Order: sequence, then structure tokens, then C-alpha cells
Amino acid sequence: MKESTAKHRNPPKVVPTELAERLFTCEKCGSEQPIDWFAKQPRPAESIASNVSVGFWIPISFSNKCACAHLNHIVIERKDTLGRMVISADESFRQLDYIYMFLYAGCGIAGDKRAGIQSKINALEKRLARDSGGLLTSFHAKSIMSGKSWPKATRAMRLKYIRDMCKIANSKYVLRFVTTGSLYTTRATAKEMKLLRDRVFSAYTIRTLERCTNGGVAPTFAFDQAQNGSKNGWAEECMIGIRRSPLFIWFTRGAHIPAIEHVAPGSTIESKLADCLAFVTAREFDCRISGKNIDVDTQWYGYSQFSGFNSQADLIFNDGVGFPWRHVFGMKAKR
Repeated sequence: MKESTAKHRNPPKVVPTELAERLFTCEKCGSEQPIDWFAKQPRPAESIASNVSVGFWIPISFSNKCACAHLNHIVIERKDTLGRMVISADESFRQLDYIYMFLYAGCGIAGDKRAGIQSKINALEKRLARDSGGLLTSFHAKSIMSGKSWPKATRAMRLKYIRDMCKIANSKYVLRFVTTGSLYTTRATAKEMKLLRDRVFSAYTIRTLERCTNGGVAPTFAFDQAQNGSKNGWAEECMIGIRRSPLFIWFTRGAHIPAIEHVAPGSTIESKLADCLAFVTAREFDCRISGKNIDVDTQWYGYSQFSGFNSQADLIFNDGVGFPWRHVFGMKAKR
């Protein structure tokens, strides 16, 4: 197979504990070898539309080389796909005196429940337009909290809209994912910042893919467009790199995972919910680190799939209600 020349970014090598020690048996020499979950595959794992029937040809195996030099083909464990869901993500960044923090927050909504969630968001935005005198007509957390965008609003009024959107997100029909990463330094280089962003993107994508396909849901990943309305080229390059890893193929479980969607910020209800989650998580982090009054709470948006890199660069998984500040950042907190 001819190797792909598409520009891509190599994903950081982070493997879930349950897969780290998994072995394969060499087809030629019979020896057991550890699986290299980041052995670069010749091409990104992409579904190909079938020319003989409705559906797609989907990659269900990857290659690993044995110590004897034989190239083995390892077939993944498949699961039935019960439904599809768009998972829209938003990013947030905070820089304090000695720490840089970057996060991705993603939301997906059960297909037959979107209309109900849409109705609630429409009602919230109608109130927002009325209370702001038409200055704000669509939910965007940063604009709501900005004195420039809404100069006459009280702090309590602004926070009420943030909390009301969190209440909408706190639904059993909404899937919520948050992944964080950080650098402990007073001055990060551009290279370090790129690595941080790549690491969080990769961890968020693999974690979301794993949780979705394990539950029979095939996700479509959506990310905000660039500011000029073009595709998010960095996200494209990261995803191509991830798709070339056996880890991605393994967690597809044989499901069709389409190319990522590039959406205008705040143009979908999933992206509005993701914007709210990203803002609340980043603001609570900021308040806790700086010692300011904590005026938001990640518990507001309910049980979520949380993960984050700690100070030793270990990826911690800790799902629950409220971000696990104690487990990931060592903060004084219940979680």
C-alpha cells in the first residue's frame, strides 16, 4: 500500500492502562509481542463508500511488526453501532503566573431529543436578547460575561445565564466530555504550547471515541472553523495523525467515523453547550488557582467524562459530577 503524504501531526503517545500491556501473537514465529499502539500506518484509517451496496468499507485491522521482522495484521474487537451523534467541541486557554492550562470540552445530544434541547436554548436566547436590549441574541459565555458586550448587566444577571445554560446541558440526553492539560512554567515556548495543545486534542479525541463506541454510538467530531471561516487546518492535521495510529482503529470498534465537521462558532446547539462547558471549567480553574471568589461550578453541568494530565504528564480519568481538581491538579477540593 502506498504511504499517504497528507500533512499531519503525530499524536502524543498516551495509551489507556487496560491496553498498555496487551500482546499479539506473531503469525510467523509464534512469539508474543507487545502491541505498538502508535506504529504509524501507511494511510489514515478512513471509511470508503461502497460501490456495490449502501454503506462503507471500514478498516478493522492494523499492522504491527514483530521482533522477527514479520509484519502482522491485527484484527480489532468490533461492536454493533446502535446510533450516531455529532460531538461538537470548544477550546479554552488560561495563563497564570506559573501555569498554562488548555482544555477541550465537547457535547453531543441524542438525535431524537435535539428538538427539546433546541427549544430550551431558543427560550434562553430570547430572554437574553430582551434583557440585553438586543446587544446579545445568541449564547456566547465570554460575551455574556463581558462588560463591553453587555455594559449594563449586573454580575448576578450574567452568571444566571451561564448557570441556566449549564442546567440545559445537565440532561441525561446530553453527553459531556472535558479534557485538560497544563504546563508548569513561568514562560512556555511556542514549541511547548503546540505540544500541549496536540496532547489535549489527542487525549480528548481518543477518550470521546472510546466512550462513544463502547456504548454503541458512532461519533462525528465537530470543531470550530478558523476565524476567517475556513477549515480548522490544525484540527485536520491532528486528526489525520490520530487516524494513522492503531489506537484510533481499535476504538472505532468497526464503526464508520466520518471526516471532522468544521462549524461556525455557536452555529449549532451542541457548539453552544460546549462553549458553556469550556468557559465554566476554565473560569473555575482560574478562580481556584488565583484565589479569587469561585463564582461558577463545574457541578452545574452534571455528570461528565473528565480526563486531564497531571503535573507528571500522566493522563487521569475521573468521571463524575464536578471536575476532579484534586486528582488532576492537586487542589484542595472534594474531587
